Amino acid sequence: MQSSFVLFFIILGLLFGKWRRYQEYYPTLLFWVTGNLLYEVLLFHHRVWVFHPVGIDHLFLPDHLMVSLGITLIIYPFVIPVFLGRLPLHVSGRLW
Repeated sequence: MQSSFVLFFIILGLLFGKWRRYQEYYPTLLFWVTGNLLYEVLLFHHRVWVFHPVGIDHLFLPDHLMVSLGITLIIYPFVIPVFLGRLPLHVSGRLW
């Protein structure tokens, strides 16, 4: 299931991401990746949730660590340009 999410978000990011402005999104990407990896390291034995591989995921993403790294290193870089690329530049556009 998680591997299908990875493929879905890669396709979504390639189709709808604003890749020309990627340098503007880079600090946000670093923040998200650092925050997620810090969470994984600090709360290794006291997790809030655990990812369990289902179906074909046993081959590609066999445990929680691999799923979390897949989300951090593959999904986040493809989702952030989609979200931030469509965020309005002016405050009035964000509110209404």
